[in-house]
Amino acid sequence: MLTLHLGVSPTHAVLDGMSDMPNTRPSVAVDDEISEESTSLAIDDTVYVAVGKDVGESKSTLLWAIQNFSMKKVCLVHIHQPAKMIPLIGGNFPVSRLEQDELRDFQELERKIMHKVLDDYISLVSSSSGPCRKALH
Repeated sequence: MLTLHLGVSPTHAVLDGMSDMPNTRPSVAVDDEISEESTSLAIDDTVYVAVGKDVGESKSTLLWAIQNFSMKKVCLVHIHQPAKMIPLIGGNFPVSRLEQDELRDFQELERKIMHKVLDDYISLVSSSSGPCRKALH
């Protein structure tokens, strides 16, 4: 099984199937265990790049992946961490005190904002390489 261990932040991770990466790569540890899953990953031609919600913060990692894996497809991955506090005028409001419909509306707004951010990343990738897709979890 292929496992990705992130040291500091998911914004600085690049995972490419089972390919060897140059020494200048971001700090990422990958554990390999021979299995059918890792065999199928070995022939995958997609590079998965974990990005954060700040395009400026993850831009260098993304550009590094594009430069070093120019023949691969790129899939941007963002793991959403739901907010515990909602910024309001005059302070923050705990999510736990919201009604269900208010919480659902706020979470939908967060998702829309993150999709817009991922679209900004995609426009950056499209100008530097080929097609790109996104995954928001």
